[in-house]
Amino acid sequence: MKKYWQFFKVNFQNFLEYREDLAISFLIKLAIVVAFIFIWTRIEEEGGEIIGYGLSGIIVYYLVTQVLDGLYSSQIARALRDDVIRGELSNKLVKPVSPLPFFFSQHVARVLSETVMYVALAIPIFIVKPDLLDFLPFRIESLLYTLIIFVLACVIGFNVFLLAGLIAFWTKESSGMQAVIKNAAKFFTGALIPIDLLPDYFSKVIMLTPFPYIIFFPTKILMGDVSFREFIIGCLIVVSWIVILTMANVAIWKRGLKRYESVGI
Repeated sequence: MKKYWQFFKVNFQNFLEYREDLAISFLIKLAIVVAFIFIWTRIEEEGGEIIGYGLSGIIVYYLVTQVLDGLYSSQIARALRDDVIRGELSNKLVKPVSPLPFFFSQHVARVLSETVMYVALAIPIFIVKPDLLDFLPFRIESLLYTLIIFVLACVIGFNVFLLAGLIAFWTKESSGMQAVIKNAAKFFTGALIPIDLLPDYFSKVIMLTPFPYIIFFPTKILMGDVSFREFIIGCLIVVSWIVILTMANVAIWKRGLKRYESVGI
């Protein structure tokens, strides 16, 4: 366990070292928030009703989704693809550590570093418009639920994008497929539009998939819009998907290694 903790610290420090990349990412996130605020402001001005949110509520929703975006913007698929194509996975296989926990420590480091950075993005907006804080109750139970679901979302996000990365064992041209999966999945996480603004039958189906529990569900918890019963049901769905995806990833990983070893090392 200690060696994986060291991996985590090194990866966390590495992410913070690339200050230019962080600055660019920060500006992009700020531009996204501004764009969403502009779009929804125009919708309200044109007489559109943002059911269940209102303009201030939808602004807070997008601020929180950007803070939690690190849970979604995993680079594990690309990292695994690069390791397989370049043969660098061989170096990890011969070391006295398992590559999968190493990749997971890398994923967690990125999630935490990006979350800290995006909190810094949201704070000035809440300072300028303190009334927005009314949509974040900061109740003890909400914070506890958010912490629990944040951990589960981190695990399920890793499994989703690891599954996309494992495609690289079968084709070197996996980057296109990974991009399609990531962009398509972004809609289902609620990062583009709140899931509860979609047609009821559609949103119910989406809530049975793992994707909304990466962004949408944690956001609604932090905004105090999830009851204890809904939280428990959500956690059961997340845990079920974690078990399913973990078993699938381990099985595919083993088959992928056999293929990798037969053609690579």
